[in-house]
Amino acid sequence: MQPCCRPGRCDSDPARVDGVGGSADRACSHRRRWVCRSCMQSSMRSTAGACTLPILLEAGRTLWEADAIARRLSHHARSDFWRTGGDVEPDMIRWLSWGKENFMRACDIVHFERGTKQRYGLGPIDPARVEQGLNRFRVAAAILEAGVSGREWLVGDSVSYADFRMATFLPFNDVARLPLDDYPSIGRWYHQLEELDAWRYPFKELDAPELPPIPAGRVTARAGLPQEP
Repeated sequence: MQPCCRPGRCDSDPARVDGVGGSADRACSHRRRWVCRSCMQSSMRSTAGACTLPILLEAGRTLWEADAIARRLSHHARSDFWRTGGDVEPDMIRWLSWGKENFMRACDIVHFERGTKQRYGLGPIDPARVEQGLNRFRVAAAILEAGVSGREWLVGDSVSYADFRMATFLPFNDVARLPLDDYPSIGRWYHQLEELDAWRYPFKELDAPELPPIPAGRVTARAGLPQEP
């Protein structure tokens, strides 16, 4: 079982197919191999129908999309990281579905403008899109605030994939500058995630590159102030 991670670096421009760290080590052989990027892309198109990552390679078959892969790895490791059965699995699916279309979508809109576009030189910040994202964030954050108020985690009494998925963009909030301080329960919930090694070091034992820095002096289109690092 081998999750495809990211393009690697060598003279033949390879792509690395690697195991993953943390608890998922128990769910895969942690073998490593190198394949030509063009061959991998050809394989990805033929097996997954699109040249996108992540893809899980397992016994001659493939599984693509992060949520499906997380479900498979959790089942293979006999872990409750992905909740199943009874009332907990519908609750799990509810948070995944709602989070992707609401909370995460709002975070994504703002982070793309303030972070991604600035890191990769994709143009100036669009103030209208930032405002749209912030408006959506306030609506979604109010719902999530109520959801985590009085409880440690989103589903059950321990961390689950729903928590990891919901917080996808929050490690980059130094750049996105979403108003998390306005939502104390979300802040407390996310602080718990930050205390987990598996969350703080997702690429442990993998040759993963650092994100490109945002160039010094790049300014926000709206405020005209230096962009935060």
